[in-house]
Amino acid sequence: MSDLTQNHPQQSTGSRGLQQGAFQPLQQDAFTGLQHAPFLKGLLKPFKGKGGMLQLAELCRSLEGDLNALAEDQVLAQANRHPYTLLPVRMVR
Repeated sequence: MSDLTQNHPQQSTGSRGLQQGAFQPLQQDAFTGLQHAPFLKGLLKPFKGKGGMLQLAELCRSLEGDLNALAEDQVLAQANRHPYTLLPVRMVR
């Protein structure tokens, strides 16, 4: 197994160079700024009336808006660069 990694050191550097020019997916740190802790807490507690459910629904809408903004800022910005401008890219909500 060590022979495989020693025989192909250029393959790993070539992959890194290829990834730098390719589409960059969102990483975990992009999602850390989203307010998702209250959302998870809301799922674990029982609903004692309509107010709790409405509050959770509002948190879900807020999280959805934050995710849409993140997609517009980072993913759609990449899609608007060459060579992706040659493709019919659109954001669907």
